[in-house]
Amino acid sequence: MESGHKGDWFKHLEDEITEFRERDSSKFYRIFAFWDPTQDKQTLIVGTHGLDKKTNKTPRHEIEKAKRSMNKYFEQKKDKI
Repeated sequence: MESGHKGDWFKHLEDEITEFRERDSSKFYRIFAFWDPTQDKQTLIVGTHGLDKKTNKTPRHEIEKAKRSMNKYFEQKKDKI
């Protein structure tokens, strides 16, 4: 991750939200995440939530949920400084 290589298992959705894709023998799983670039040396990847995805299209409300989690994370982090 430090070198910037994200691999095929990451798909950028919009804004700063990324979808981590994983598959087992019969299901597809998605974990929504974003990067926190404010760390000193390494980038922190923050997972917001996941789902068992049944279609190829990512539900709009799941992306919005991830965005709300990201915004809340950075607001709380800002308040601690």
